[in-house]
Amino acid sequence: LTIARLVPQKGVDGAIRAVARLAAEGVHVEYTVIGNGPEREALEKLAQGAPVQFTGALNREAVHEHCARAHAFLFTPRKVPEGDEEGQGLVVQEAQACGLPVLATRHGGVPEGLIENETALLAQENSDDALHAKLLELLARHADWPAMGRAGRALVEARYTHLQHLDGLERVYAQVLGR
Repeated sequence: LTIARLVPQKGVDGAIRAVARLAAEGVHVEYTVIGNGPEREALEKLAQGAPVQFTGALNREAVHEHCARAHAFLFTPRKVPEGDEEGQGLVVQEAQACGLPVLATRHGGVPEGLIENETALLAQENSDDALHAKLLELLARHADWPAMGRAGRALVEARYTHLQHLDGLERVYAQVLGR
């Protein structure tokens, strides 16, 4: 499962190519992409013949239903020539909160929001081969998915509550005010 704006910096095309390669190798895999954007038509064309479903934008309830049915979450951002980059990717925290193991690219602040090999696997960005290899690794580790999901949920609960963010903001204000 991927939830993203369909723009080049999200790297969905690389994920589609990696999934299509797995399918061509006889691996049973299904990939759902939730979201819209200017790249949707090109991505749908790229995905022809591959086990990829595009849903378009969905409401919160429908997104939660897809998360509940998914086995893993793909987040594959990359730097594009225009310089636009992804930050940490809030969607990674949301996926982990839903108990999904994550496969992400080593990009920007993404690695800071997960624990490599515990809640997620990381692949080199801009490498279809690296994504393919990490997808194979994730599939081989299917027995670890429940533990990865629990660890991801625990990570989000430990690091990303609103109270923790308020405490951090209060510390910054105290430092600025010299207290």
